[in-house]
Amino acid sequence: MDRIKKGSDLASASLIDFNSRNKNISTNQRYKNYVPLDYIKAELIDFDTQQLLSNEFLNFSRPINEDSGEIKNAKNRKPYRLAKFRNLIFKYYTDSSKVYLSGSIHVLYNDGKHNYNDFNIQMLDDVLRELFDLFGILPRHLKITQLEWGVNIRIPYKVSTIIDHCLSHKWKRFVCVKDDKEGKYHQAEHKHNYILKIYNKGLHYGLGYDLLRFERKQMSWLKFAKKERIGQTLDCLIKSDFKGLKRSLLSNWNEVLFYDPMIDTSNLKQLQYRDPLFWSDYSSSRQARHKHYKLLKHINKTIGGNVQDIIYNIIENKIMELNNEILTFSDFSYNKNTSTRIIHLHWGIEQYLAKSC
Repeated sequence: MDRIKKGSDLASASLIDFNSRNKNISTNQRYKNYVPLDYIKAELIDFDTQQLLSNEFLNFSRPINEDSGEIKNAKNRKPYRLAKFRNLIFKYYTDSSKVYLSGSIHVLYNDGKHNYNDFNIQMLDDVLRELFDLFGILPRHLKITQLEWGVNIRIPYKVSTIIDHCLSHKWKRFVCVKDDKEGKYHQAEHKHNYILKIYNKGLHYGLGYDLLRFERKQMSWLKFAKKERIGQTLDCLIKSDFKGLKRSLLSNWNEVLFYDPMIDTSNLKQLQYRDPLFWSDYSSSRQARHKHYKLLKHINKTIGGNVQDIIYNIIENKIMELNNEILTFSDFSYNKNTSTRIIHLHWGIEQYLAKSC
């Protein structure tokens, strides 16, 4: 990632905030629950908006319809101005002076080009450092409203076959969606909460090989944060060791109603489970539907190829691989002029703000 430096005192700083609720800082830190972050939408809080509006890398302007030349702000919408940096969008609401940031931080790391590689914790730290270097934005300034996390994995099956055999998630059907930026993917939507997506990222980017992408887009971060009992800002998520990300992604995959492609389809009784309409017939009876759900799980493992569990293990191993980074503290000091603790790491300088999450 090519960075543009502003020459601040923390130009080489590590912006990852470590969990130190008891003010006792361990000499080693290993994350367990980090899952690569992707799309984020966040409100900038406790932040100097004027500093951003005058930033040399941003040009805030009113959105214009290129065909008509008219301002895009509809009459019933609050007036705003937009600025773009690579794939990031900054939206400034002139009436309230609120600013929202949105876009993929994974794509940002790759200079706005792609997100098909593994986005590990050090890469996240690099992105956070760049946000600080360019815009003065720290993790504590980002009050999350939406967040997406997921993995890219190689599997010993055709991705298209796996996608075709994912029927639903918690009885929400997987439907095919086409997007100009993301291409074609399948999703199960739990309205006002979250969306699960599964697709072939290798096909999307023309990689020449299959790459399964499985991700969760949390449409209501507040709902997720309350459930996990963590704060809404990005620094609170990091300090909690990314609480809930690993568990939710693995649970969501395990909950998918999946028809194993290795099942012998000549058996009509087993083949009926492949038909989404079969499950719709039991929509009024939770007990009967759950009975057949458990039976299909058993068939997948005993008669099928246990494909869902195999992919579960691949996802789990990928997450473990991405959590292998061990961070070692060398020493720490205090900045007497502020309430900021500066911790020197092998990666650089850690800025920890004494703030409760």
